[in-house]
Amino acid sequence: MTVEIRRTLKLFSWARAQHRLRSLGKPAGFADASELIAAETGICVTKVSAVLAGVNSSADTQEKIAAWNGLVRATRHGEPVLIVDFRGGAQ
Repeated sequence: MTVEIRRTLKLFSWARAQHRLRSLGKPAGFADASELIAAETGICVTKVSAVLAGVNSSADTQEKIAAWNGLVRATRHGEPVLIVDFRGGAQ
């Protein structure tokens, strides 16, 4: 996956997790966000933490977290990108 996808996932995941946690009146730190996403996606918390840190992760992990954010993988000029998934939306 490209650096652009890692950056997009990091930004969207952080923003969505923090918003969800704050709306529940819970702390919105790194560990809290990682645990929320892991619980809702079924992905191991260490893999989620890697995505939130912007570290390279597997295509499967990235696709699951992208779906959690209402994004889907597409191709633009031969490169993978993430776009809004109007069919399913965020979980």
